[in-house]
Amino acid sequence: MKPVQTIPLDYYLTLGIVAMEGRGFEYPSDSFVAENDRIYVTNKSRDYGERGVRVTILDMDSDYFGTFGHYGISEGQLISPAGITGDANGNLYVTDDYTSMVSQFDLEGNFIQRWGSNGSNKDEMQSPSGIAIGNDGLVYISDTKNHRVQIFTPAGDLVSAMGSQGHEEGQFNLPWGVDVGLDGNISVADWGNNRIQRFDSNGDHIETISSVQAGQNQLNHPSSVVVDSSGNQY
Repeated sequence: MKPVQTIPLDYYLTLGIVAMEGRGFEYPSDSFVAENDRIYVTNKSRDYGERGVRVTILDMDSDYFGTFGHYGISEGQLISPAGITGDANGNLYVTDDYTSMVSQFDLEGNFIQRWGSNGSNKDEMQSPSGIAIGNDGLVYISDTKNHRVQIFTPAGDLVSAMGSQGHEEGQFNLPWGVDVGLDGNISVADWGNNRIQRFDSNGDHIETISSVQAGQNQLNHPSSVVVDSSGNQY
């Protein structure tokens, strides 16, 4: 088991305010920076009802470019947006952990398609959360309540799945965040097991990152993971 390392970070910038609309956020759950330098933020708005559910678009100067994906069950709408990512073609993908669907939009927020259904069978999901696009163009999703990661084509066709419920290496307990490195290795924030697990592109376990000394640098329900260009995991 690989231990956790901590590093000091210098404060840089705060974006947004608490708000039900405009450039502010209400229970933001994830964000994605696209090649157009705009930031896309999913808002769950748990306590205030349907008005605050949306994806907010802004940039590093806090300039506001609108919202999309407002509350509802129709195409282009969201109930509980969880994770968001984008591909090399300028498409955005948003998971909805209430409907267990993935909605696809362009960078202006125009709806393209959606796919997925609720369940525990292959190609079904229960409360999907984290989502990432690999260099292979495939869509990697933390299928949280099914305790696995599923891999789909951009059209929603199942390619493969990895993991099962448990505490052993290669198993998950409510996985949340997921990311894919340039080498194709898959990192998963194993929320319920308080650890990060890394797998190769075939789904074989490589390493587990957690604290072996209780109380020192220990992960406590990690909900996200990001892999940089050097393979470091945050």
